[in-house]
Amino acid sequence: MFLLRNYNKSELYDYDIVKENKIELNKRKEGEKLSIVSDSMFKAIFQNSNRIEYSVKFLSYFLDISYEELLEKIVLYKNELDKEKENTKSERCDYLALIDDTLIGIEMNNNSSEKILNRNLEYTFRNFSTKMTVGKKKYEYFNSYTFNINNFAFKGNKKIIDIYVLQNEEGLALTNKLVVINIYLPNLMKKWYTEGTEKLNDFEKYMIALVEPNIGKLLSIKKLGDEIVEKFIDEAEKVSFDREIGEAYDKEWALKDEEYSEGKEDAKIEIAKRMIEKEIDIKTIEEVTDLSEDKLLKIMSKNS
Repeated sequence: MFLLRNYNKSELYDYDIVKENKIELNKRKEGEKLSIVSDSMFKAIFQNSNRIEYSVKFLSYFLDISYEELLEKIVLYKNELDKEKENTKSERCDYLALIDDTLIGIEMNNNSSEKILNRNLEYTFRNFSTKMTVGKKKYEYFNSYTFNINNFAFKGNKKIIDIYVLQNEEGLALTNKLVVINIYLPNLMKKWYTEGTEKLNDFEKYMIALVEPNIGKLLSIKKLGDEIVEKFIDEAEKVSFDREIGEAYDKEWALKDEEYSEGKEDAKIEIAKRMIEKEIDIKTIEEVTDLSEDKLLKIMSKNS
């Protein structure tokens, strides 16, 4: 890999992954609801048109449009992305909605692999270049906003919300049509644990309601009187013990495929670090760990 001369900005994955305060998937029990970090619960809440108010509530904190108008205009769009080629496999994003000329994607990321955010960035560009007719108007390029709800964070970045656009070094945006919003749940949970509910803003309180499993811990947020938040907490508790959703979650909890993949990646990185310390040739390390040369060079630069 090579870079532009005299241009070498830091990237997110140059920083270590932080998993402390992440939301854990645990076995269902009384007094708790499922968190939307679970694929099963995310689908039940955000992909269900009968519960559209909950994703609209989420989006209303970011978009320059009232909750009521957004509720009128939003259309849940097919979450299967258009195939680039006829013989390629279709890909599914977690959530996709259409609002006038804007495609909104929401991705729930439990896996902290670099591939995840890169894959979601691909979704952003593909939504941007979608060709579609809405009403009588034909769109060649949509506004494309992707929200990454990340159940991990990066060391040194204490932000709960981090917004990215294409811009030059002086901050002039090439376009405002492509926007990526990263939300870091561990940073949010840490703020709640250390500063309390009273220090949270309205969006942060709502996110806590979405992701915290323990109903008792949510009483301080529920008592604040937001009707949609109260309704969500009550409905989420019932949904969590719905037979079909419960069975899907139990399989998800038992397998924990994503956590297993993360563990394998972490183990490979630790092996690579030890081999680097012993000054073993990078090609040998690449063969042993199956990590990319680019990834190994980043690890080496951190350890130097």
